[in-house]
Amino acid sequence: MIANSETLLDKDRFDALWDRCLSASVTCESIPAWQHLLRHYSGPYRYYHNQNHIAHCLSQFDLTAHIMRDKDAVELAIWFHDIILEPAESDNEERSATFFKTLATGCLTRELISKVYKFILATAHRHPPRNTDESFLLDIDLSSLGSPWEKFLENTSALLGESASSLDEEMSGPNFKFLIRLLEKEKIFFTEFFHASYETRARENIQRYIAQLKAEGLI
Repeated sequence: MIANSETLLDKDRFDALWDRCLSASVTCESIPAWQHLLRHYSGPYRYYHNQNHIAHCLSQFDLTAHIMRDKDAVELAIWFHDIILEPAESDNEERSATFFKTLATGCLTRELISKVYKFILATAHRHPPRNTDESFLLDIDLSSLGSPWEKFLENTSALLGESASSLDEEMSGPNFKFLIRLLEKEKIFFTEFFHASYETRARENIQRYIAQLKAEGLI
């Protein structure tokens, strides 16, 4: 990922993606979309869902894009799936999908907008993926669970920092319950690549984290 003094994200990469996704005969500059991305992912309360998260997701995307059906749609979903983040709200994915749809209307094809809209909604992780590309997208979004332990702890702390809840509330809140639900699943990751790469470490990290909270009397 190319970094510069302004951003961790690669503007040239985004520009190329936007341009090749434009509707035929449409002139629609990528600058407004790029400015929205920078502004939202650089928000002061963005401790986890920030430019680092998008850069990480793109790095994971690059490992598997060659076996996706519509890699451009998946990549667009990665760029925009967390563009809206309101810690006290539970519909950030819906808001992000709507934001993308509004921004892209008149620039990208209706078919592509509809596909990316559904992909972004899928990152709420409330339902199993409907197709292979959604499977890759959801696995990419959760791939940081398989990070080395210290990085996992850093990410967990950052997620807690984004929450509007206290630590005690968070341990019974949606983020903690989500981790429990992941452990209860037969497989955290849907695709062969991400299952082989991160499943074991992700489970170990979550189990170790829960054990640590119990040892500290927090749960």
